[in-house]
Amino acid sequence: MKQWQQPKTTRTYLHPPKSERMVTLWREGKLMLGQVELAPGPTVPKYTEVVSFGIWPVYGQDALAADFKTAEYTVREDGAPVHQLNNAFGCLQVSMEAFCDTARKTSVYAAFAVTNPSKQPERFGLLLRTGLESQLIFDAPDVYKSYAPEVQVWKDM
Repeated sequence: MKQWQQPKTTRTYLHPPKSERMVTLWREGKLMLGQVELAPGPTVPKYTEVVSFGIWPVYGQDALAADFKTAEYTVREDGAPVHQLNNAFGCLQVSMEAFCDTARKTSVYAAFAVTNPSKQPERFGLLLRTGLESQLIFDAPDVYKSYAPEVQVWKDM
């Protein structure tokens, strides 16, 4: 019988309190920016109509996603709210740092550090998408299901 493996966090929330934007960094390297949707009166827009923006790093000729199971989250020792995600993209080692300002309409700042210790040629790129959040984020809204994001959904958009 297989032993239970504690699940790893799928995302880190980067936005500050009272922000009108939600910013999340996902284990597969995806950075998502969405609006907190509020409507005047007693109704709230349906989640299926919420539009967001995202960046997903990919590698190789076929624009493959990194294995999210091997990703490592780190935070700075000095306590600054800069979150870092490290992972292998083929033969490349990629470190992504991201943080937000504290404005009501939050801006997100991100940097990628890409190294190639093997010196073998490799492609690295970013998929940029705007669309329905329920399609850009795997299995949104959250349900109890094994996490398995598929980059092909973004390629098809």
